[in-house]
Amino acid sequence: MKIALFLCAGASVPYGKLPTKEFKELLWKKYESAYERDYLRDFLRNENFKDIEHVLQSIKEIRNFLNGYGGLFFTGSSSPLHLRRGNNIQTFDMNFFKNEMESVEKTIQKEIFDHYRWNDESNDALLKIFNRLFTLFEPKDGIHIFTTNYDNAVETFCTITQSHKPIDGFKLNIRGRILEWENDFSPPDSDAGIDVFLHKLHGSLDWKQQASGKIVKTHEESQPTDPRYQGNSLIYPTLSPKEEESTEPYKSIIERFETFMKTVDVCIVIGYSFRDHLNHSFMEMLDRGKTKLIIISPTSISNLYDNLLEENIPDDKKENFVQSTVFTKNHVSVLGNISRIHCIQKPLDQDTIEAIILDIRRMINDDPSF
Repeated sequence: MKIALFLCAGASVPYGKLPTKEFKELLWKKYESAYERDYLRDFLRNENFKDIEHVLQSIKEIRNFLNGYGGLFFTGSSSPLHLRRGNNIQTFDMNFFKNEMESVEKTIQKEIFDHYRWNDESNDALLKIFNRLFTLFEPKDGIHIFTTNYDNAVETFCTITQSHKPIDGFKLNIRGRILEWENDFSPPDSDAGIDVFLHKLHGSLDWKQQASGKIVKTHEESQPTDPRYQGNSLIYPTLSPKEEESTEPYKSIIERFETFMKTVDVCIVIGYSFRDHLNHSFMEMLDRGKTKLIIISPTSISNLYDNLLEENIPDDKKENFVQSTVFTKNHVSVLGNISRIHCIQKPLDQDTIEAIILDIRRMINDDPSF
């Protein structure tokens, strides 16, 4: 049986990593009294921005606007825009505003590195949860993981156990003694242990870009200070579509995900809200028929209906769905192919992992109680 494990923000909550909504709230608490950071505070307290993805998306769209003809309207030399507040009138200062936007963006990016880097205090929880999750896979088939998370949870687990070896597309350049992106997911023939095929769809805190454009893996979860690196290689949280996904290494990693989903039997999704263009791969998997999609999240049913299926939850079932811990639905394609969708409305943590594994096994085996 071919299984894929899809890990997103909710899968890292047991290790102290917050989803983007709670991360925005964390930053607001940190900066709400920083009156010298007016623009940052304005973005963080804006009720229209539900999470940090909306905040960074708005900054990106403002930048695109200012760099286009809209920006010229504000700064045209013949009739520059004047801002009026009461009796106070002033000319719009484009450079000042752009610098403020850049400052806000850089602050949030730094906070992302500070918050999402791995903390060894979470190792015990990591071992307990991953040891149980990985029992769902046959060792001879390897473990296939796709994740939008930046942290080094999987890599840390493999380092601790030494019986799992991560295979993530990077290859050792012996001459330069550095790991370089080669899109190489072939397991070493001579290495003992279980192959863990790790696909980080939005990059990692320890990926850096050299001046040559080469992407390297440094094992340092920090923003680069070494002059050899132009910057980090990371897709910051914004709304889809994300322009960076059309560039390497993300283009190849996403293609590998889409290809794998064409033949997978079971996909176990943890902590994902389905607010991404990747949804088409999940729907294509279901449309093939005889497949299973297992979604684990405290809000899995609403995420399924609102974002993946884009359907309304029937009014007479809303209350039951909120209270349900497990839920099963048949998906019938236009060709009549039938697949199963299972929801487990529980948070992933050390206390729930045993019950979740039991639920997953019963769902995979088509236990009639579901």
